[in-house]
Amino acid sequence: MNKKQLIAVILGFFLLILEVLSSSAQVKEMESATKLQAFIAERGESIIPLVLSRRVHFEGNELGEVTGLDGGKIKLYSQLFYDPGEESKGVRGIKIRLTYPRIDEEYIISYIDFDEIERLSKKLEDMVNAINKWKGIEKEYILTYCTKGGFCVGVEQKETEQEAYAFVNDGGIFFTSPQSLNSVKSLIDKGLKLLSEK
Repeated sequence: MNKKQLIAVILGFFLLILEVLSSSAQVKEMESATKLQAFIAERGESIIPLVLSRRVHFEGNELGEVTGLDGGKIKLYSQLFYDPGEESKGVRGIKIRLTYPRIDEEYIISYIDFDEIERLSKKLEDMVNAINKWKGIEKEYILTYCTKGGFCVGVEQKETEQEAYAFVNDGGIFFTSPQSLNSVKSLIDKGLKLLSEK
């Protein structure tokens, strides 16, 4: 292993530790509505040494982010956890990190289990179709979909004005454009494809 590879591995572990630490702290406060939450909460704060010592296997990929108004954003990550030798009992899904506008340090985490991802993608497609169908036409509607882990996404139209949003519990953002839901759907689909290959 050359020096660049070693630095990349060390940096990767450091980023993993930061993500898992933040996830573990928040998951403890939340009811384990998803399999991902339950897996992390079951192991508590001990998940970090378990991952580092390879007693728990973790694979994760940053899928991308979608920016909202006032600097808020959502970042999506694919995640896979399993105990070595028990790959078939592993849990996989998407982690969503919603950052509040103007305050990078404040964020909320939500998890979407693998078996929910396709339905979320379909609901996002329905919302994008409604946005395109009713753009510029006076219409009033609200379409919202929430996952078991508390991630909600939606679109609302009053007269000809359309707004798209995402929220988790009490925190949320408005997207810069209703078409941003297309970007969210693309990232969800990217996560579904990656996790389907695992």
